[in-house]
Amino acid sequence: MNRGRRRHPAKKSFDTLVPFSKPIKNHNNTSLDIIFRYELKRPPDQSWGGFNGKEWTGMIRMLVKNQADAALSGMTVTYDRYSAVHFSIPYAFDRITFVTKKPSRKPKTWAIFWPYTLQVWVFLALSVLMVSVLMTLLRNAFKSPKSYKEQLTETALYMFQALLSQGYYNASEIRCRILMAFWWIFCITVVAGYNGSLMSFMAHPGYNPSLDTVSQLVSAIRNRNFAVGTIQNSADYTVFRDSKQEDLHIILQSMNSDPRNLVSHDVDGLAECLMRDYAYVGGELTVRADIWDPKLFLFAKDSFLQYGYAIAFAPDFNHIDLFNHKIRQLQEGGIIVKWMEDIIEQQQFRGTMKVDKSDEDEGKMHVLNVDDVQGAFAILSIGLTIASLVCTAEYQIHM
Repeated sequence: MNRGRRRHPAKKSFDTLVPFSKPIKNHNNTSLDIIFRYELKRPPDQSWGGFNGKEWTGMIRMLVKNQADAALSGMTVTYDRYSAVHFSIPYAFDRITFVTKKPSRKPKTWAIFWPYTLQVWVFLALSVLMVSVLMTLLRNAFKSPKSYKEQLTETALYMFQALLSQGYYNASEIRCRILMAFWWIFCITVVAGYNGSLMSFMAHPGYNPSLDTVSQLVSAIRNRNFAVGTIQNSADYTVFRDSKQEDLHIILQSMNSDPRNLVSHDVDGLAECLMRDYAYVGGELTVRADIWDPKLFLFAKDSFLQYGYAIAFAPDFNHIDLFNHKIRQLQEGGIIVKWMEDIIEQQQFRGTMKVDKSDEDEGKMHVLNVDDVQGAFAILSIGLTIASLVCTAEYQIHM
């Protein structure tokens, strides 16, 4: 919160709130050109400002009550604020979106099942059963059906062995040989596709699904108890509060469902993303400036709204044109864009300088270790467990 002191010198000690200080560099340059002094202050409730139904809060309240002349801090231009105070021309544009924790890698335990979807596995099982029944019928077309059950079991075992490229089925009838020939072609095709994908999934299983769209976020709220939050009494929160859309209303309910969901600063929202299933809603530009490691977070492709950032002024402030002129000069010279890039680069310097070992290994030859083949051992363990249980049951029956 900046209060211009054009006639009186500023105090020696300034009360500066760090989260609201990013546009100060812009203001310093403006003050040197226009020649005025200013004192930095912060609102008592540490908020940008919103209308709670009775009065204004935060920095907007200080402007309305003439406790300050100008408010800096990536102040979003909204209709409500525009009706209460004056604004300069926008010096930057942004979009309201949501950010989540980057999806984690899939566990390798069940990687042997990932080359095919569940639907494909179901079709494979049905194919084995269908071909086994058909082969049994063809083989015994002119025989008594008494031995069908025993032959069906043996035939199903042979069909399953064919999928594993094992076993031999002695079909003497021409009709059975034709069916068996096409079954082997089917098996070769299926196994080739499986083997080609299995190695890739065992070495690099990929990531769990991410939330990229508003509809996916709403679905996660309904089905996975996913939480959504933003800065309390901010312009972003107002968008959801005043919206009549069903999806935005569901997101608003999630915001109000837990006090932890509404935070006081972007950094707090980003921290919540890392601690639980939480999506933080905010301006992409300002949120990126607070991200310390870009590898930890993922921005959604969808956005809720586009808006501009500007300097807010008290209703009786008479020097807005001077600020607008300076902002145009800074925009035309590309200075504002450069400052924003510098802020983001400085904040993310440590994160971008770190080399992710997993990313470094992507281009190298990968030798499979125990972690890569743990799925095979898991299946073997399950098989041994089931066999032991069946053996115990048979022993109890024959006692």
